Amino acid sequence: MTLKAHYTWVTLPCCCCGSTSYKLLGYRGGAAHRNRIGIKTDIVRCSFCGHIYPRPMPVPDDIDMLYSDTEDYFSRNNPDKKIQVCDLLVDRLEKHLGYVGRLLDIGSGRGEMLYAAKKRGWDCCGVETCKEFADQSRSTYGVEVKNSPLENCHFPNNHFDAVILNVVIEHLHYPQKILSEINRISKDGTLLWIETSNEASLYHLIGNLYYRIIGKNWVTQLSPTFSPYHVQGFTKNSIKTLLSKTGFHIEYLRLYPGKAILPYSGFKEFVEYLGVTIVRSASKIFDMGRIVKVEARKVKAISI
Repeated sequence: MTLKAHYTWVTLPCCCCGSTSYKLLGYRGGAAHRNRIGIKTDIVRCSFCGHIYPRPMPVPDDIDMLYSDTEDYFSRNNPDKKIQVCDLLVDRLEKHLGYVGRLLDIGSGRGEMLYAAKKRGWDCCGVETCKEFADQSRSTYGVEVKNSPLENCHFPNNHFDAVILNVVIEHLHYPQKILSEINRISKDGTLLWIETSNEASLYHLIGNLYYRIIGKNWVTQLSPTFSPYHVQGFTKNSIKTLLSKTGFHIEYLRLYPGKAILPYSGFKEFVEYLGVTIVRSASKIFDMGRIVKVEARKVKAISI
């Protein structure tokens, strides 16, 4: 059985604005990847809100086939340092919310965020579709994690005070559906924290230009069929569009350079590495960083 047979390829409209109008940016994966990993996939940009996504969308037949090895998938993340970062985020939510309440971490991974919140007195719960991740977080940190898609958890209406989507929304094949469910289970004024990649960053702009200069129709955005399996390419405009459509008002939105990890083993790769480092620095000046962080509040209930 080929790798492609493990996916169902679905033609979807833009998840942010619903438009079916798009422009082909290029290709990603397989023959369109420097290491020929994954499957060659068309990457498009919505003509209306600028969202970037694969068309057709590769939806895995079994989500656990993508996220099955905890140690390998999180190999670049030190748990202790992650807990420190999570603690800072939880502290921020407490200050902006004004109290400690019920917290939901969607895509809770190994459980560091839940552990940090639990230590501070939050009534917290995680949602994780990968069984291995959910099992490890329970055994390591003793936190509550539901191993199920969010829509199958059947949380009550108006239940949570804070919801976190930390480097998760870019993995979701149907993010509007998830945000609509978050709206339902959130109280009025609930804080929603989102951190994701900015696919309109200077890094991607220069990277795509570089590919054109060397005669390739590849793009640097997304990784639909190889780790880390990003299938949604948000921009400042597209994330604003999606949150407004699902009943959330943005209170904070900032772009950050992020980490540019590009291993090199020869002169060409070393030159590319230096280029990435320069672009990363320049992105601070032009406000075109690779990471977008958003804090929003639920402002209204919507019909699902």
